Amino acid sequence: MQIFKNPGISLQELASNGSFDKATATRAVKKLEEEAYVRTETDGEDKRVRHIYATEKARTVVDITRNSVDSLTEVMLEGFTEEERDSAEAFLIRMADNSYRHIIANKGKE
Repeated sequence: MQIFKNPGISLQELASNGSFDKATATRAVKKLEEEAYVRTETDGEDKRVRHIYATEKARTVVDITRNSVDSLTEVMLEGFTEEERDSAEAFLIRMADNSYRHIIANKGKE
């Protein structure tokens, strides 16, 4: 999804946005490239940088994923008022932020 939302994202940016190491991102991108979900291009100025782009094949998967998430969200929020929906979203965002800060604070301490 990050690649689809950010065409031309670099491997380093992808790893950083996902809070995982560059080796993990490299393996994942290689697999996606083998399956024709992404293509990479070497940066014109810095040959060490590869830019990643989603292919049309990926668009289908992204659309299916988005539809599935939207459907599940509607099921989970059925009967909620707009205020309750907003509160639930705010709580989830806070929980995700807490998790992210915990991961960053403990990175390399395993």
